[in-house]
Amino acid sequence: MNKQGRNESGKFSAKSNEMREVRSIRLTNATWDALGKLADERSITRADLVEDWMINGSLVELESGSCKKLHDLLDLKHIEDIFLSSLKVGKQSPMYKSAVKVLKDFIPFLEKQINSDK
Repeated sequence: MNKQGRNESGKFSAKSNEMREVRSIRLTNATWDALGKLADERSITRADLVEDWMINGSLVELESGSCKKLHDLLDLKHIEDIFLSSLKVGKQSPMYKSAVKVLKDFIPFLEKQINSDK
């Protein structure tokens, strides 16, 4: 992705004619800082960085010969906790128990796949 220019006031220039809406997500401070660092290295905004990942399907950043993965920004245990709490059922519920079982298999599998790409 090319570095994004700035206008006379120092703000990033518009990337396209398409209007962007304000969105919100919850991130840890460490994740927010890591997104900021990656965006700064590329002279783009955090939003542009996320858009680029989604549009191009690229979860890998190649910079200075190093490979930075989106996984490094994610706390999978935290994501698991968020997912399980979103079920809004008791911990004794069959749905909750099934979800825990699937996540206990899926997260190590996902970590193994990500680590094998390094």
